[in-house]
Amino acid sequence: MLEKRKNQRIRLEGLHADVSDGKAIYRGEVKDISRTGISVINLPPEMDTKTDLVTAVVSGKGENFKMFLTPRWNTAAGNYTSVGLEIENSSWSWNEFVVQFESKEECLPSFNNTIQRERFPLKCVSGPFQQRKFDQ
Repeated sequence: MLEKRKNQRIRLEGLHADVSDGKAIYRGEVKDISRTGISVINLPPEMDTKTDLVTAVVSGKGENFKMFLTPRWNTAAGNYTSVGLEIENSSWSWNEFVVQFESKEECLPSFNNTIQRERFPLKCVSGPFQQRKFDQ
């Protein structure tokens, strides 16, 4: 299957998303991120994934990113739904956050200074492609 994505997807652990379909707010786990989208798992099946626009706050390790997103795909598995969301207008801070994890050659991203290392302390986790995990 041909990969249609413009940006590299990065698997992260330790992020969650509070997603609103306009009727209610649901909490899910962020499975992966890119500059232009996120996938969220473990959402309840009641969430309306057919809506044109959802809002979300993606949080983890002291960071919070508010965004408007368009649902692109969804899959149901048992009592949970997974959804792929395209970011409508990503903020500069979101792009800056994602860029920290886009390294292809190294396990850990390269940091330019101590402040970045303290802000985004990470370690790798094994998996089918590069994954990052926030230290707990």
